[in-house]
Amino acid sequence: MNDDEFQTKFQSWKNDFLSNRKQYDNQVWANLIEHPLDISFIGLAELYQASGEGQRLVIENFFERKPEWTWQLVIFIRRTAKLLNPSNNNKMINAGLSIANLVSKKDDFRDIIVSLIILRFAAEKSGLDIKPSLEKAMINANDVLRNILTSTLNHDHSSVVWTIKNFGPTEWAEELE
Repeated sequence: MNDDEFQTKFQSWKNDFLSNRKQYDNQVWANLIEHPLDISFIGLAELYQASGEGQRLVIENFFERKPEWTWQLVIFIRRTAKLLNPSNNNKMINAGLSIANLVSKKDDFRDIIVSLIILRFAAEKSGLDIKPSLEKAMINANDVLRNILTSTLNHDHSSVVWTIKNFGPTEWAEELE
């Protein structure tokens, strides 16, 4: 995408985001896909995926020193797990991975790992092999993200179960009891 097209799309995204500043609050799993941030962050993920390296830096800089915004992005990664369905599996996995890339240098890596483990669990629960997507994301990942993705892949079953029981949707945690 050329820079003019990027600037137009990013400015439009920013205007929408800044005019509708709702947060997920403590309702991590409520109003899936209906929440304004879900719609906004799906659009951001698609823009980030289509952007070149310099354009991605512009997006990353927008979130610089805004931990309350990056935390909402981390929550969105978790929500992508519940948004998986047969018609959008790759879209949601790629959205989660793109947002993980965006926040990888800005937020606590442990929160991003937890979020990606929830996404991994959801994919596996749906019969999807998320490993190729994680490995593909590692190819151009920065060192921080590469370590996060490696950790996500290397968590054993008992660690994944612990993560879901402590941070995942209640109904998934109950299924694991």
